[in-house]
Amino acid sequence: MGEGMDSLAVAIGDGADFYVREAFRLRDNVLEYGAAVPKTGIDVLVACGSGGFLSDPSGIHIPEGGECPVLYLSGDSFVADGDEMRRTVTLHRSYCVLTVSMKTSLNARPRPYRIMLEGNVSGYSMDGTPEEGVFYSFSSPSSGGLCRLRIPRQVDGTLLLEVDFLDTGEVRTFPVGEYILESGYDWSAPDLEDIDVEMDFSRSSLTFTVSKWKKTLSFEITF
Repeated sequence: MGEGMDSLAVAIGDGADFYVREAFRLRDNVLEYGAAVPKTGIDVLVACGSGGFLSDPSGIHIPEGGECPVLYLSGDSFVADGDEMRRTVTLHRSYCVLTVSMKTSLNARPRPYRIMLEGNVSGYSMDGTPEEGVFYSFSSPSSGGLCRLRIPRQVDGTLLLEVDFLDTGEVRTFPVGEYILESGYDWSAPDLEDIDVEMDFSRSSLTFTVSKWKKTLSFEITF
């Protein structure tokens, strides 16, 4: 699995009175888990990541201002009406690393900036589907000039990218969620791929590159 992951958590609930959760260390190599459940409709969520992120009986919640954890999930809902039921779990990559870089002209000095991503998915429900809620997270460029943020699976194109230029106080907001969808990115894929966004500023335009797809916007920019 990925870097920083140390735990496997299993959560089972019926949305009412029944809820059981158990966490294991990955080094324990737990291959099978069993639990007595009521004969009713239940949700089963299996999550692999860093310990402590699955603590709420309603699912996985990303704190406001934080980023999505490194997370592999399997969610299922079914009616447990037999004396014994078995499910084989396949975990899927349920986060995306969005990397933003800013391209400048050859002799121009890079402008100091930071980014904020804002969206409407704040975690995952007990059946593994994206949970709507407030999400926003900040990032500043690394020594290599890249901003990186982990985001959860999206359900639409409402993700916004805010660029805050620290030298002038200028703030620009872009509907990057729409650009990502236009690029052909599939948020419903079982395993999410990472996204690279390159912003290329010129005198009067801004070019977004998502993978090999490009979109150019024209407007006045004040430096």
